[in-house]
Amino acid sequence: MGRAELTANPRVPIERERSAATAPPGLRVGAAHPAASRAAGPSHDTPSRREDWEWCNDEYRHGEAFALLMRAQPQLLRGLNRYWIRFFVLAVYATMYVRDHTRPVLYEALGIDPTTFDYQVFAITTEISRQVFPLTLETDDPRFRAGLADLLVVAQASAAAKAQGGVIGSLKRAGLSVKAALLFARLYFLPTSPNQAPERVRVAPAW
Repeated sequence: MGRAELTANPRVPIERERSAATAPPGLRVGAAHPAASRAAGPSHDTPSRREDWEWCNDEYRHGEAFALLMRAQPQLLRGLNRYWIRFFVLAVYATMYVRDHTRPVLYEALGIDPTTFDYQVFAITTEISRQVFPLTLETDDPRFRAGLADLLVVAQASAAAKAQGGVIGSLKRAGLSVKAALLFARLYFLPTSPNQAPERVRVAPAW
């Protein structure tokens, strides 16, 4: 029996649920990262607020299954596939950053700074991805952060052009799409950090 089969033992989720039941609030597998509550301020650091930000256990288990499949087929983590991994992670981070910053009313109501929140999530996600992916993005690199901020400006300008409509609005959006692609390419070619995944596969919580 291979290592992937051993790690995929159906008892693992049961054991995790038992340990999660005894874990402090905010540290359970399905609970939100405590930093989200801290970012919201003391008045938001309540059990009900943490419940509002619970991470979906089902989604987390999907990630574990995905990790097991990739580790069971190591060719998926080598060669040209490394470039797809890089693209996938960057696309997720960039999309989250732009979408979160285009919903200011939501974050103002929650008392959370979207920039601080997003980079906390990026840090957690990067730590989790170290257990599978052969590389990680340098999200603390000033060039990376400046690039995401530039993408947000372009996205906001594109939304304004869409609202403007007409031929002029369409031309503006076309030009902004090219600019966004160039910004994304610049982010893509920033240096990454090599990562040696652990021998045993288990996507353990990183918070």
